[in-house]
Amino acid sequence: MTLQAGNVCLDKEDAGLHPDARPGSYVLLAVSDTGTGIPTEILDKVFDPFFTTKGPGRGTGLGLSTALGIVRNHGGFITVSSTVGQGSRFAVYLPALPTTETRQPEQPRQHLSSGRGELILVVDDEPLILETAQATLEEHGYRVLTATDGKQAVDLFRGRCGEVRAILLDMMMPGMDGPTALATVTTLDAKVRIIGSSGQRVRVWEEQVLAAGRGAWLAKPYTAEQLLTTVARVLSEGKGER
Repeated sequence: MTLQAGNVCLDKEDAGLHPDARPGSYVLLAVSDTGTGIPTEILDKVFDPFFTTKGPGRGTGLGLSTALGIVRNHGGFITVSSTVGQGSRFAVYLPALPTTETRQPEQPRQHLSSGRGELILVVDDEPLILETAQATLEEHGYRVLTATDGKQAVDLFRGRCGEVRAILLDMMMPGMDGPTALATVTTLDAKVRIIGSSGQRVRVWEEQVLAAGRGAWLAKPYTAEQLLTTVARVLSEGKGER
């Protein structure tokens, strides 16, 4: 396996080779291997959500899709090339800062918003995100329920309907996905606040969350400060409705 990092500058002709590329300076992060390679008929599908060649229970097909969403949110793009029997190469291009100035020290973090025991349901199929969000919210005065898929979330919500004040809902999950779970929980409690979240910004999802859930959109990856600020805001907007 080979890791590569460097600075590259794409002109108009170079950028025209990829639909997400724009002329300019980029930081390149690439990884290549000498493995079995990816067959041509699969190569065009590797970034599709829930597409996987692994057997049941061995993968969800969301890793590359999520990575692509994160890179796109930062104005970058990913290329992939592969030859069967010789290996594959993934290259991440991230826009470079157009300055040589030394970055100023970050300002001290402002006081983070805290809860008063409100119950928050966090739904995400990625264990690290689920655990981190739970720990952050509990450390700042909230009570937390967790679910790893839409069906589990709906079952938990049905049992605590009226008590759950807000739901942090991942929109891309296997089985019952976020949009389906959203439609179900809002029929059980039209006043619950919804915070939709995903590594890919799909406008129809965002519009569905804001319209049906009357909440907010939180793009991944998000910081603890962004999470706490968003939760506090949607709860504040929902005051007086219960």
